[in-house]
Amino acid sequence: MSGFIPTVPGFDLALDALDGLPVAIAHGALDPVISVELGRDARDRARAAGADVAYRETEVPHILDPRVVPAIAGWLDGRFA
Repeated sequence: MSGFIPTVPGFDLALDALDGLPVAIAHGALDPVISVELGRDARDRARAAGADVAYRETEVPHILDPRVVPAIAGWLDGRFA
């Protein structure tokens, strides 16, 4: 939620470990704290690494949009039921 994959010069993340894993990302398009571009980059990098990414982007600032909560709950339920 409003997250990103950090990039640090000289430190490469082992993103290949994401291959086949389910990943949920929700991001506010109007987030002034963590830009939506970082959320989109996380989506794209996770997908390129083979993750099964569910991405939700809504027109909100740096909050968890309550409209995405049911979708996230359903997504979690489908993996832990």
